[in-house]
Order: sequence, then C-alpha cells, then structure tokens
Amino acid sequence: MPEYAVFLRSLNVGTTNRIKSADLCDVFRSVGTRDVRTFLQSGNVRFQHDDTDVETVAQLVERGLEEAGLKRVAAIVRTLEDLDGLAAGKPFGSGDGAGLSRFVVLLRRPYTGDFSGLKSPDCTFVGSTPTEVFLTAPKGLPRPANPNATIEKVTGSPCTGRFWNVVVDFAAFCRKG
Repeated sequence: MPEYAVFLRSLNVGTTNRIKSADLCDVFRSVGTRDVRTFLQSGNVRFQHDDTDVETVAQLVERGLEEAGLKRVAAIVRTLEDLDGLAAGKPFGSGDGAGLSRFVVLLRRPYTGDFSGLKSPDCTFVGSTPTEVFLTAPKGLPRPANPNATIEKVTGSPCTGRFWNVVVDFAAFCRKG
C-alpha cells in the first residue's frame, strides 16, 4: 500500500484552523487513510492510502479537512520515497549553515520556470527543483518574511514552507514506520 507524507499549509497557525493531533488523525481516517501518525504540531502527517496519484490524495485530504471545519488548508503530498530523496539531498551544500536558517518551500505541482530572480526581503534564494524552493535567512530574525505567497503567484501552485531540519527529521520519523 502506498505510503505518504503530507505537509499542510495554514494549520495550527495563529488562532484559526487549530486542531489537536488526535482529531487530525481522525479526519485522515475518515477519508480512508490508514496508519496515520502526526509529527510535531505543524501539519506534518504520515499515512497510507490505496490511491497512487498524489494529486488525488491531496484533494481527498483537503476535502476531509474542509468538512471538519478547517478553511483554506492546502495539502502538499509526497510519497515516502520522494521525501527520503529530498531529505538525503544537499540543497544547501555541505557546510553547516552557521548563522543561517534554512527553509524549503514545497510546491504541490511541479514548476519548471526560473526562480533565480526570486525576491524576498529577508530570504536568499539558494536553489530549486521542480517541486521545492530552497532559501536561507539570517538566524535571529524575529519572523522572516515568508515568500510562500510570491512563490504561489509565480507558480500557480499551492505551497507551504518548513525549516529544513523539520523536513529531515520528518523523513526520519516516517522511515521508522
């Protein structure tokens, strides 16, 4: 059975769209997923589903979340194999990144355009794949400007951002089965 990881945008942020992990798992089970486990309180979920098309799975998850009363949540789905490949990569090079926070913006749909001109007040573009954009920002900023809206406008694809270490840790969590 296919295994997936989903990164949910606009969940448990601020005062809206808050949901407990147990309730989130129940929502996932209600749409036919199995072996549901959450990672952190930021909308990272590992699960199994019979369907093999990630876009179909993303839409299924979004419908379930909407039916549960959550609004404008985007589901960015990856197979566990894709997540492993992402986490094993070295998009920031081999250095330790001292003094920098590392971010990845995950796109729902592939985009083959050029991100090299991407502008963000606080973030520096590092590189991209068709489904991820890699950025850095100086550590210690109280709240770096989030480039998600700019990236969504450019690509026409829903997206969500995570700290790079969260993606790597989530991949390890998913591998534990």
